Amino acid sequence: MAGELERSDIDRAEITALLHRYARAIDSRNLDDLRHVFTPDAAIEYTMDRGTKLDLPKVIPWLRETLRIFRQTAHVISDPVIDLAGDTAHSTCRLVASHIQVELDGRERTVVEGGAYTDEHVRTPAGWRIRARRLARHWVEGEYLYPDQVQLFDEPTGPAPR
Repeated sequence: MAGELERSDIDRAEITALLHRYARAIDSRNLDDLRHVFTPDAAIEYTMDRGTKLDLPKVIPWLRETLRIFRQTAHVISDPVIDLAGDTAHSTCRLVASHIQVELDGRERTVVEGGAYTDEHVRTPAGWRIRARRLARHWVEGEYLYPDQVQLFDEPTGPAPR
């Protein structure tokens, strides 16, 4: 019994780390790192305005283009609830994400949103991976601008020059 408890604690810790690796890959824009977060055939759905539902090979270039409208992002993932069933698991966790945009005239705006990720996980030879993800947005503070209204950034940058 103790060995089972220890294994489940390790599995939960590994899945929690996986959730955080996702946030780091997004915020650093090291999007190829998502290949170590998701299974190759993962189904990823962002349910929001301008959202999408794609498999991993298509979501990486979609994110690369979509994230260009932000100078910087910060995704904070918390409160994971992980239900284990052998080599599969389901989780939900909360998200608060800040997004900084720079208008064409140089003014910055910050949009903050909250939501939840619902994930299906699978244990692979390389460790736990997300096989399916759904982001549900619960609230937004501020309003996002479109690509033709903001400066575009291929990677996150520090504060805009004043």
